Amino acid sequence: GRQTDALLETLYGCGEQGPAGYTVVVRTKWHKLALLASRKALAGNAISEREQAVILEDPLLQIDVRVYGTSLNFAEDYTIMLKQHGREIKPEKLHADHFQLPAHYPKVAGSFQAYTATIRAYFNYAQLDPDAASILVIKNKNREHAVPLNLKVFK
Repeated sequence: GRQTDALLETLYGCGEQGPAGYTVVVRTKWHKLALLASRKALAGNAISEREQAVILEDPLLQIDVRVYGTSLNFAEDYTIMLKQHGREIKPEKLHADHFQLPAHYPKVAGSFQAYTATIRAYFNYAQLDPDAASILVIKNKNREHAVPLNLKVFK
């Protein structure tokens, strides 16, 4: 449950830590297997061979980026890419889930940010060098933020 989610975020998280946890969570195939196995175990079930195969055959690496803003659909202004070996690698898919922060939620210091979004960027494994120094670039019209990623530590 929540303990497994928190542990996985600690193991697969990087970047700054905000009120909701890490800015970036690298959701590799192994992360997804561990998460699904945990959820299944809580329900008294085991992960099936078919479910394992679907995850292991997935050609896309999912990287989640948590951002905060002042309007509900603010995350639509964001783009995300990976830089490796001087190349810019764009995600195959980009999707954002928007949420309003509850009133009791800790706010980012000095801001009026009342919304959060999880932007899910899906990169093709075939385009990535898992051993290369990587930089995740998170950009909107006002700001660009670079997060160094060492992909080989995320099994």
